[in-house]
Amino acid sequence: MENTKFMNKAKTYLNDLRLNITTGTISHVTHRVTGIAFVIFLFLHIFTLSSVFRGPEAFEDALLVYDSPLGRSLEFALMFAVSIHLINGVRITIIDFLNLSQVHKRYFWISFIVFSIIVILSVAVFFRIF
Repeated sequence: MENTKFMNKAKTYLNDLRLNITTGTISHVTHRVTGIAFVIFLFLHIFTLSSVFRGPEAFEDALLVYDSPLGRSLEFALMFAVSIHLINGVRITIIDFLNLSQVHKRYFWISFIVFSIIVILSVAVFFRIF
């Protein structure tokens, strides 16, 4: 019974999102998804660091996973998520504390431009283009 209630609520939530695609909705969903991604990353990070208790060899083996194309991709995804979550969080804080909800769309696009600049520079550094 509980599972059915959850599924119905999830379907309603997804349907509402689909019908109401605005800058606020995009911002809300992005912030939630990146927040959940951080929780997953935190558990992976703790798991990797806990391998030090199994000895230096186990720790080195755990670190080798991150020194691969998959590990580099996950590292880049983490940078991407941190950037978007941080910039969106700052945008939300500014809008809330300065009572600027009337112009939140403008701040969304400003934060999107700042995020794009950060990602472009990060790609250049991450893939050693410069």
